[in-house]
Amino acid sequence: MKKLWETSPELVVSGICPGLMPQQIPLWRDGRSVRFENASARSAPARSELVLGGTLTGSPLDVAQSFTLARKRLYIATTTGVFRYIGPQTEYEVASLLATQPASGSFTQILTQDQTDCLLVPWGDHIISTDGVNNVKLDENTGSMSSLVPAVTGGNIDYARVAWKYMSHFFLADTNLSGRRVYWSDLDNMDDAADWTPSLSSNAGSNPIRDFDSRIRAGVLLGPNCAIYSQDQMVQCRHVGGADVFAFSPALTGIGALNPRSVISHNRLNWGLHRRGIFWTDGISFDYVDEPVIRSWLKANVNWGLSNRIRGYHDEGAQMVCWTVSLLDGTWVTIGYGYKTRAFSIFNEGMRFGEEADVFDDCILGNESTVYIQGSGDTVASYIETKPLDCGSREIEKTFQMIQFDLDVTGTVTIQLAFLDDSSETASYEQTYTNAGLDEGKLYIDNGNRVANNMQLKISAAAGSSFRLGGFQIHGEAGGFSR
Repeated sequence: MKKLWETSPELVVSGICPGLMPQQIPLWRDGRSVRFENASARSAPARSELVLGGTLTGSPLDVAQSFTLARKRLYIATTTGVFRYIGPQTEYEVASLLATQPASGSFTQILTQDQTDCLLVPWGDHIISTDGVNNVKLDENTGSMSSLVPAVTGGNIDYARVAWKYMSHFFLADTNLSGRRVYWSDLDNMDDAADWTPSLSSNAGSNPIRDFDSRIRAGVLLGPNCAIYSQDQMVQCRHVGGADVFAFSPALTGIGALNPRSVISHNRLNWGLHRRGIFWTDGISFDYVDEPVIRSWLKANVNWGLSNRIRGYHDEGAQMVCWTVSLLDGTWVTIGYGYKTRAFSIFNEGMRFGEEADVFDDCILGNESTVYIQGSGDTVASYIETKPLDCGSREIEKTFQMIQFDLDVTGTVTIQLAFLDDSSETASYEQTYTNAGLDEGKLYIDNGNRVANNMQLKISAAAGSSFRLGGFQIHGEAGGFSR
């Protein structure tokens, strides 16, 4: 028995490639809820429902977090309004604050409002909410949100679909007054209507983005500047001070935003999921990273009719940028791209949005009914599947006898094998094993003499179980008939 083939660390973390032909795939043709990191493929981390001390009503739409008055706070927008969770007392809290905050924390609804979409933006001790239909809402740490109707040149802003913060100013865009003009508040002030009115004593102002061919979709930090996106273009906004306050650079054409949350800021770069693919930009140039690995899969499977519901977030622990998307079959998945490994993952968790770790120690995730924190609790079902492996030759038969795994398992993992004479065949898994059948990592194939040109491998873990695969070796005998 000889070693016919083995994986390398680079192959193991190469990610899934659902958009490629078998001959083009490095190793993994498909998989769900598997990360590629630390020279291994491993089940996605566990997540548990956040204990909020109360009951959410409606379906969650967005979350935001802050550390205010020495307490962790989580704001949750749902289809019935906005809720505020205040965590228990911390070591930083002075005694005088306990008069305003119960020691064990609290959970209250701070806005009652029917809404189909919502964007939450924390700003100092404030939280701002906008649904693109009703007035912008503001809570100045009072526990109740009230309407904010900014008075700007040309009228009042009755609603805004896009909101963000930059250089101690608050920005609104895609409003009832204009889809291509950005409005910003006075320096460090935004909670009164007059804080948005330009004057000799105020830094408030506005600027039309005439380079744009469509309305403003998002405003996202980009290093020391701010990137403003339309559907297919981006301009940079930078602080210059003086009477102008902000300056705007010419547009990049070929990238854009689907909604305020579809573009992610990380490490002086922006990352976005767009109808054209997945891109990065530094504000000067851009490139798409999804072609050819996953682009055809995205075009064929994503429900672009719900592109306004795509949400992006950064997962620092996995060194991954992620987007929650709805598929044409009605399910929700998360598309992840590892910017260190350049590997793609698809997660079957049904999440509708995510928020990167900040005040809370890991990512906050939300589905249609509740909110979770990543890193503890139960894992979801996961699997990883290779392409047909020809062990160096597509034409020569091999006798497959044994597989040596570098495999760690929690719970029970299923290993399935398929044998094919041609890589174009559809795999039919004919042999099934579990990790209990491994002998010091060795899996001896039934009868020890399965002859074929190719072998395909699938490793699966049910919900509550997980695996870490560092690689594997295939052993047997080469030779036989040439096909």
